[in-house]
Amino acid sequence: GKKPSAAFRGVLAGKFQPTVGRRLDGTIARFFANASEAHKQFVELQASRQWRKESIALCTVDVLQNINYIGYSIFQIRSVTLTCPDARACPVDILNMLAFLSWIVLFASNSFVDCPLKPFAGAACSRDVAALTSATANLAASIMSLSTDCIQK
Repeated sequence: GKKPSAAFRGVLAGKFQPTVGRRLDGTIARFFANASEAHKQFVELQASRQWRKESIALCTVDVLQNINYIGYSIFQIRSVTLTCPDARACPVDILNMLAFLSWIVLFASNSFVDCPLKPFAGAACSRDVAALTSATANLAASIMSLSTDCIQK
């Protein structure tokens, strides 16, 4: 009979020839690298689709919140004009008005972050400054209100 080739005898003996082994290792490595890259791209695509869905939902909430706070601001401005002769109520109402106006800026800035495919530069910074301003004004108004709102009558 015919004798097996030297490469085949090496396989049977448990010894791969270096070139065959390197080629096989390289092919397997490329296969898994390509599969891994394709999987990574698929996961990124799914994440971007999910991000866009969430972004549209947040955009809707931002617009609705902005409408809500515009309404609150109108009532707060009216309250300021009616209560400013009162030395206790006037500063609280002015701080609340400032807070409501800051919330409007915050939600408008949020919509410039959440609504477009690519957020506008500076919108996130504007949002953060407005959040700080509104929170500070709300805190000051709340502290000032404690002396009148928490007294038992």
